[in-house]
Amino acid sequence: MKRVYLDYGAGETNPSSIHKEGVEAKLILFKARKSIAEILNCRVHEVYFMPNSTYSVATALTVADKIITSNIEHIAVLENIKKYNHFILKVESDGILKPDVLRQFLKNINIGDIRKNKILVTIMYANNEIGTIQRSKEYGRIIDQHNREHDLDDSSRVLYHIDASQASRYLDLDVYKLKCDMLTLNSSKCGGTAGIALLYIKENIKQYVKPLISGGDQERGMYSGTENVAGAVGFADALIYAQSIKVQESDRLLKLRNIFIDKYTIAMRKSGRNADINLVYGSIKYGERLPNNINIRVPNMLSDEMVIRLDAVGFAVSHRSACATFGDDNAEGYVLYAIGASKEESNENIRITMGPDTTSEDMDNLLKAILEIHQKYSTT
Repeated sequence: MKRVYLDYGAGETNPSSIHKEGVEAKLILFKARKSIAEILNCRVHEVYFMPNSTYSVATALTVADKIITSNIEHIAVLENIKKYNHFILKVESDGILKPDVLRQFLKNINIGDIRKNKILVTIMYANNEIGTIQRSKEYGRIIDQHNREHDLDDSSRVLYHIDASQASRYLDLDVYKLKCDMLTLNSSKCGGTAGIALLYIKENIKQYVKPLISGGDQERGMYSGTENVAGAVGFADALIYAQSIKVQESDRLLKLRNIFIDKYTIAMRKSGRNADINLVYGSIKYGERLPNNINIRVPNMLSDEMVIRLDAVGFAVSHRSACATFGDDNAEGYVLYAIGASKEESNENIRITMGPDTTSEDMDNLLKAILEIHQKYSTT
């Protein structure tokens, strides 16, 4: 007998439907969630799919009365914390928040205040502009130790969220090792499709997280709306693959990065004009920066002009987060300001983000193009 599908109003792959097609979609979604949970080393039901990282971050923030963060967080954090009582800790000139800064800040908070107000620490795993890797595991240990010393239970302890959107290709995502209560990941950052992200929420703190919208019980009430089954499958597959090759891919890109930076620095200092200026932003020490990230200053060339001229000869680079384009001073260079760059310096930088298809020939050709454009169009 021919099977007749008459539920087009609900969508053919709606996991909330109880007919055959809906049950099949629900199973596919469960398998994707399970695959991701295995990578995160968490329970399946602690993985909540969200439409994007910004939504995931904003949802995580709802647990708090007071928020502690750093001054180089993504705009998704810095804009959304404005509605909360918040404290911003400063990173060092290498772009890293020193653990002692967080430790001392927690010590200085009145314990009565901690018991009365829900406090959340949210620190990104790796910066999207200068690539610096934060001491996420150490922050987790500091927060855990603080909670234990003061005998704080789930209702009063300091919570910890990590924005790991930039970390999925290269860093350890084990939430047990990170000692975090929540973690944000984005599909498009690990090679999956745009339009889906996730928020890991530790089971015993879920009751404190408030959904941003209402309308259904999808994602256990945390994000209402028909589930993006295809996006979840692509997300899981991309994350599995990215994590499986992260060691060898990190080594490959690290070599390309270091060679490029060495050649660029030598070439720019050759004339003697740039001998005393900083040409690379953020730490380049091993383990302190994402292997695919390069952020350099191109002296006497406005960033926009360099990006446009490189685009014209076939190279797509940027000079700030693609999410920070609304034009005010806070958005356009705040990360570089935070690590000590002047406005002039931050207007002369470009960000290069390598990927799986980037070759040594690509980087050599990019270097040649940058130097040729600089020689022809720089103001001195």
